[in-house]
Amino acid sequence: MRVLLIFCFGLVMLDSCITPFDLELSASESQVVVDGIITDQPGPYTVKLYNSASLDRQIFTPSWYTGATVWIFDDAGNSEQLTETSEGTYQTSPSGIQGVIGRKYYVRIITKDEEAYESEPEELLPVGEIENLYHEFEQNVPAAAENFSNPKNGFSVYVDASVLPEQKGYVRWRTTQVFEFKTYPESRTKRVYRRDGSYTVVPDPFPCSGYFVRQGRLTRENDCTCCDCWTTRYEEIPLVSDEAFVKDGKITRNKIAYVPASRRLFHKKYYVKVDQLSVSKKVFDFWNNIKKQKLNGSDLFQTPPPDSKGNITALREGAKPMLGIFGASSVKTRSIFIEKEDIPYYVTPIDTLDYGCTEVYPRTTNVRPSFW
Repeated sequence: MRVLLIFCFGLVMLDSCITPFDLELSASESQVVVDGIITDQPGPYTVKLYNSASLDRQIFTPSWYTGATVWIFDDAGNSEQLTETSEGTYQTSPSGIQGVIGRKYYVRIITKDEEAYESEPEELLPVGEIENLYHEFEQNVPAAAENFSNPKNGFSVYVDASVLPEQKGYVRWRTTQVFEFKTYPESRTKRVYRRDGSYTVVPDPFPCSGYFVRQGRLTRENDCTCCDCWTTRYEEIPLVSDEAFVKDGKITRNKIAYVPASRRLFHKKYYVKVDQLSVSKKVFDFWNNIKKQKLNGSDLFQTPPPDSKGNITALREGAKPMLGIFGASSVKTRSIFIEKEDIPYYVTPIDTLDYGCTEVYPRTTNVRPSFW
């Protein structure tokens, strides 16, 4: 029988994880999943291994596969064994193997059961430039009718890009989106009950707020370490090119992201970084099939797209298959800020949350990013 397998493909250059992709495959038991890439940017490079999980078990976080031996090889005789830096995450040294345009790369994985797997060699192709990255405001409802917590208006982000002949129209994009927001953990309260069942509400600030209750009074003693945070978001659906829109080596007005004009996202400003990656046809087809399945996933009765098993092959006939992809890409990057003032009307202040900002979203930090 068919089962939906949950894949959480980390953006390996960012060492993070995006919304899980649902891949419909005809395997009913758990399989090891590979997610890795080498680029022409400085390392370290990462290969992630984890176990697939059926949707009916309601597992939405990766079950990391530990204890494997992972190598990256190139066709010039260079190789490096990766180190397992955390559960299921295997990395090269920052001064180790380096991706070079024109060379071919593959990964070799030996499991705890001593089964050996290799990816098909991938040539690291050059990639065209991101010539322009820009945003346009889309106003679907009047400002007076807007709900700033769940807005109908927002910004579409576009790229204009060049495509080199070597790319044959195959391009993949990754986005990194960051916003700053504020919470008020000093405003948390709690109920104190009396013997008769009545209660009174008293201050109960989070310690990270810097506030404490002393003799019944709220007193600030330290700086807050959980009031101001930055959250990182990634695309939920793979972003790949459409050959129909590649004309004369150019891609124009390709929509890469949409940012709702909410009061929380635009407490101050919103950052968008786009990586443009070269990909082979094999890697392109893999991500494009995942995109199709993600877009069609809401309808269980639709015909599923072709299986997206990737480019990993067992070296022993009869070994259990391994899923996923190891790619080689050249990368070009561009970034922009969307300012709060770019919204053509007044946005109400951020909503008051009475707990620490690091608890609001995943991938949140109280450390200001270097580019902010």
